[in-house]
Amino acid sequence: MGEFKVGLLSVAGCLSDWKLCLMAYLATPFVFGMASESAFDRGDGLRCLCLTSVPIIQFLVLPCWRSKIRQKKGVDGNLLFDCLATYCCLPCSVYQGGVESGLVGGDELLSLANLITGAVSGFDPKAEASKAADDSKKAASDPKAVAMSEMDRK
Repeated sequence: MGEFKVGLLSVAGCLSDWKLCLMAYLATPFVFGMASESAFDRGDGLRCLCLTSVPIIQFLVLPCWRSKIRQKKGVDGNLLFDCLATYCCLPCSVYQGGVESGLVGGDELLSLANLITGAVSGFDPKAEASKAADDSKKAASDPKAVAMSEMDRK
């Protein structure tokens, strides 16, 4: 058995890949999802992202995730320490799991930027506000017809 590539509260470890470390602090669920996809060779990233967005569930899922990474990578430890690590310093634990899974901060930052750019491309706030105002006027004038059209659409 072995040890994690970086220590849990290691400043030197965090500075070695500062982009991933920063992302682990600012976008913890994203790094968690990408590390899950990388570590488990499955498309679990979106499901993991959703699970960690719910505060109570994240404290049930993350220790198990950390334990699975430990087992897969042959790192010493136990579930109790995994619980303590995720409860005491969640971003540090996710960063450590990300590094162990083979994530590279620059690549993941570019991936996140591309996701955000794709999500907002073509979005015109003025057009959306105008459409919302028109929809509101239509609903105010004949709410029953609008409700029926919504039901038919689904």
